[in-house]
Amino acid sequence: MNVLSIQSWVSYGYVGNEVAKFALQRLGHEVWSVPTVLYSNHPGHGSFRGRVVSSDELADLVEGLEECGVLRCCDSVISGYLGKEQVAPLVNDIVKRVRRYNQNVLYCCDPVMGHEGRGLFVNEEVCQAVTQVLVPEADVITPNMLELEVLSGCEINSLNQCIEACSAVCEMGPRIVVCTSLSLPNQDGEIATLMYTEDEAWMVVTPRLDGELFGAGDLFSALLVAALMGDMPGKEALGRAVSCVFGVLDATSRSGRNELALIDAQECLIAPPYQFNAQPLNL
Repeated sequence: MNVLSIQSWVSYGYVGNEVAKFALQRLGHEVWSVPTVLYSNHPGHGSFRGRVVSSDELADLVEGLEECGVLRCCDSVISGYLGKEQVAPLVNDIVKRVRRYNQNVLYCCDPVMGHEGRGLFVNEEVCQAVTQVLVPEADVITPNMLELEVLSGCEINSLNQCIEACSAVCEMGPRIVVCTSLSLPNQDGEIATLMYTEDEAWMVVTPRLDGELFGAGDLFSALLVAALMGDMPGKEALGRAVSCVFGVLDATSRSGRNELALIDAQECLIAPPYQFNAQPLNL
């Protein structure tokens, strides 16, 4: 599988393209990474250096890929953190361009806007660009609970409200909505991941791990794409991706690191030590 990944890039640590590229390559896939920002490290460290990649630079990089003839071989596109709202129309154009070569290209949009407990870390313009420009074009979106609330305009305090929010977003265009980091009042010490389509819904529940585990969402999106493109049914793809991510996060939590222990725990991407199965939900 050939994946075009348009996300953040950092010199140190594992978020955005740095986590997605390694994980997908470890699974045997080709990855063409295009950066939306060039940072020394992710801002969660409190300070960082670097810059947002301009729309012209990003477009130039993709044009170079076009001239190399590789876009016609693209099987999947992943987009993540944008950096600024002007990137959204460009990503939309890139997806349409690769679909002219292959109508079956899978586009997964990870609408990176914020996180529960930290709130939004992008401006309103980025939120609107993701919602109005990228989500309608996507086949799959992978928001966390806060991002799902932003996209749907629905408050989520129960499982039924989460399903309603997923349904509202599905009506915008995506055929699969996956809500990660789903925290509900009756889930003491647990956290859930919910997959919704027009026909069915599935949920995987795992123990909640300690610490701020940056990059988990980026890793999940990459692994979900790999599973779906490997022709796994939705429920199996969900369980597989969650199991692999949990293995990496568990290793990270036990190590006490502030970055994913991706290298040390890379075998979790191949043979996850914990198996979590998706359970069906009544719609």
